[in-house]
Amino acid sequence: LNEGLRTTAYSHERIIVVESMGMHAGWLALSSSMGHPDFIIIPEFTLDYPSFVKKVVEKYSKQKNLIIVVAEGARWSDGSYISANENEKDSFGHPRFKGAANLLAEKIKNDLKDYFDTRNVNSVNPSYLYRSGKPNKLDISAATKLGAAAVRHLKHMNKQSIFLTTNFDKEKLEIAGYPITDVENIDHLHRFVTDQFYDPTKLNVTKYGKRFLSKIVDEFPIVNYRL
Repeated sequence: LNEGLRTTAYSHERIIVVESMGMHAGWLALSSSMGHPDFIIIPEFTLDYPSFVKKVVEKYSKQKNLIIVVAEGARWSDGSYISANENEKDSFGHPRFKGAANLLAEKIKNDLKDYFDTRNVNSVNPSYLYRSGKPNKLDISAATKLGAAAVRHLKHMNKQSIFLTTNFDKEKLEIAGYPITDVENIDHLHRFVTDQFYDPTKLNVTKYGKRFLSKIVDEFPIVNYRL
């Protein structure tokens, strides 16, 4: 965000809407805060579009460029998805998401013509590039510990089916196993973003959320593009 999209957004006075994965939870979208987007829209908090438009106009008028990150499962204030085909669902009952970034960019382009030239409002969907980054030390450590725990589970011929999770306990990465029989359905496995991590009025990460993410994601330096 900071080195790539922000450069072209600044140089061409663009508004760029970037789509992230995240059907129900906005952790991946929220992690983009370490690259300093202007607004982040996640599934857990519905989008008040009129309020959002005011924020876009106000901030764009000051800095002449914006980066907006929207999760694929983001919703309008009435609870409906920004962009999804409810008639075409996968085996888990999830609708087919059609491109929230593209739809939101087109809506901004049409609705803000009276405020500024909206021809430079664009959308970007990195798709699987999100999964293609180089693993950091935490990724390698977590994968190694999870693998080792799985091998130990198999070695001892534990017939009980479990799933393994990672968590921080006093800054130390710990592995915990839970019986699958204790989980009624997949909804119990979801961990959602709360207002402890996300500020719905600012449409961005909280200070606590930033500290939390700093353990997982390296923050890009802030570049002052103004002369």
